[in-house]
Amino acid sequence: MAALGHRASSQWSALVAQKLHPTQGQPDALWSFRTRKDQWVCPYCLATVSKRPGRTIEDSLALHLEGCQKFAGGRGQPKPYPEVGEAFAVAELAAALQTEAVWQVCDPEGVWFCPSCLGRQPAIRMRATVDSFLVEAVRRHLAVCAPYHQGLVRPLAEIQAARVQAAHIAGLAQWVHQQLAFETWRHANADGAWLCPCCAQPQAQIRLVPAEAWAVVPTAIAHHLAACPAYNPRQLRLHDEAMMRGFGGLPQPYPGVTPTRLSLSQARVALPVGQKTPLGQKSTQAPSITQITAVALPSLRDRGTMNSPLPFPAETAAPSAESSLDWMDGADRDQAAEVAATAAHRREDVAGARELQQSILGPLPVVPGFTFAVRCEASNDITGDFYTFVPLPNGDLAFALGDVSGHGVRAGLVMSMAKKTFEIYAVQGGGPADILAKVNDALADDLAGKLFVSMMVGVLSPARQAITWARAGHTPVLHFNPRTRVSGEVGPRGMVVGMRGGEIFRQSLEEQAQKIAPGDVFLLYTDGIVEAVNLQGEEFGHERLVEVVRRHAGDGPESMCEHLMDLMRHFRGPKPMADDTTLLAFAVT
Repeated sequence: MAALGHRASSQWSALVAQKLHPTQGQPDALWSFRTRKDQWVCPYCLATVSKRPGRTIEDSLALHLEGCQKFAGGRGQPKPYPEVGEAFAVAELAAALQTEAVWQVCDPEGVWFCPSCLGRQPAIRMRATVDSFLVEAVRRHLAVCAPYHQGLVRPLAEIQAARVQAAHIAGLAQWVHQQLAFETWRHANADGAWLCPCCAQPQAQIRLVPAEAWAVVPTAIAHHLAACPAYNPRQLRLHDEAMMRGFGGLPQPYPGVTPTRLSLSQARVALPVGQKTPLGQKSTQAPSITQITAVALPSLRDRGTMNSPLPFPAETAAPSAESSLDWMDGADRDQAAEVAATAAHRREDVAGARELQQSILGPLPVVPGFTFAVRCEASNDITGDFYTFVPLPNGDLAFALGDVSGHGVRAGLVMSMAKKTFEIYAVQGGGPADILAKVNDALADDLAGKLFVSMMVGVLSPARQAITWARAGHTPVLHFNPRTRVSGEVGPRGMVVGMRGGEIFRQSLEEQAQKIAPGDVFLLYTDGIVEAVNLQGEEFGHERLVEVVRRHAGDGPESMCEHLMDLMRHFRGPKPMADDTTLLAFAVT
């Protein structure tokens, strides 16, 4: 096992230096992929490697190679250049989504806006952390985004303006939906094309027949009105029924299809402080880019990409301030009461789910000659991490620590499935790799590659004083003996649960048997520990974790876990948790 202590250099430092900074010629192209977050792509295992605190990038890469199974102590072969380039493209996109404001623009619902085509992408929602599913969804869009392939990434102000315009269109569509109750807004020509009551021009792209088309009609009309020269919401002028019929229009029945409803807080107009509203009142509310604004940004108004503010639901001049706002105030009060009641019910449901999860995780085992400790903290109310202990009929103890990708309710549901499935198959016997394979077979079809579970599994045999390990893409186990000063990591190979089924998953697994001795301390942990970030953007990292283990392993698992959690909270400061955090520690007494 690789030693865990601090090392000044590595046996591979000279190799890395030669690849990156050759004395003659150009650097090796396979070794030159660096992301904007200063992460290096390993040409052997394709992992992204960050600079470790207090070390040079060359030493950080060399230390990675020491544990890289694909490098295999210098005997491995690097991946082909296209594969390394593909891994770099994924890592660079993930870095952009984490660090660049132009790649992080989204609406209040979290829907992402492409910085190249400026399109709102309903299938892509930003999350608290950038995971592989978000990166893959963005990559699928960019694969068909023509402006992106032309190298176009727009300035932040333009992307934010596109977000404002999208909100404006959404609010205008809600108003159009109200106006469709009047026949004036429901005329179509003989071909079924909608006739605009403002400009009286048929709009071939807006169809009123068949009835199924009405689901998108309000939004389509809103887009037209935003560019219609005859549409003026401050002084709305519409052609009457006779004129519409004279233009060849026939009123169409409205099937009452309801578009996506906006809340009143979204539909309200937000104006810069001191600016006159259409009603002549002055706004005292500072504008927010996430609200629907009634005033286009000057640069966009000049270019004609955004029109006037949300109209009033009337066919003539705006009514008085008092009459127009009374109904909104009443509706707001009703909505506020409804939202408060819904929030209260949700809090009760979440609290109940959290209590149920805690009861599901269960107590620590009692095994003579061993002491155990666990810690589990959720970044949201519901965690996707889990641990479990399963006493076996032969006196052995099977245990597991798992981490479901993502957060919240979905991760919590999968967590319960994975934990229970592990417990069912562990009781049936077999080694940890066999248990993992059965768990994967049971879950792979349900997860379908959309979610996955990393797991570290062990079978402890007190009689034989041995542990057999298997790993499904999880962080390795830390091992330290304060009596003998022996230290190391346990990390047999294996892919995560839920990505691939059957024989492919089974062949990826290996087992690692280990003799144990008095004083041995083992720590299983989820990546929320090492990936915790402080206000300066620095990660807690592997070395801090190792240092806590070395200092406090002799104090027992309970004290060690407490010190580690305290140090991580102090390191993170006021910054909220980005990921669930779970520890499972045990010692041989």
